[in-house]
Amino acid sequence: MPGKAAKIVVTERQLQTLKTMIASSTCPQGVAQRARMILLAFAGRSNESIAYEQRFLSDSPRSGWAGKFSAEQVAQIIAVACEPPEKCGRPVTHWTPRELADEVKKRSIVASISVRQVGRFLKRPS
Repeated sequence: MPGKAAKIVVTERQLQTLKTMIASSTCPQGVAQRARMILLAFAGRSNESIAYEQRFLSDSPRSGWAGKFSAEQVAQIIAVACEPPEKCGRPVTHWTPRELADEVKKRSIVASISVRQVGRFLKRPS
């Protein structure tokens, strides 16, 4: 929607709350993004300017470590988890993170992986 953003009236307390939300590391990113948009509109920025900045922020590099495992390795680990363990000669009916970690190392999918990391991969929603 081209043009100026709707005039927004924000109290001093609301302004501080919005700034706190943006700076918080525990605030959900969707909420923080909305808070940024409100502050930009409050500052009198145009809708186009706000939209451009939000797209720019969403494309910017994220902080933190890129990770040790490639997407292909994660996909292979999950594929192994979908196989019956008996097929691999495992004496269990269901994969445990420990058994799965041993199996993916045995297949040389990864050189090393912790049981906890395997558990994280299995817990992560697809």
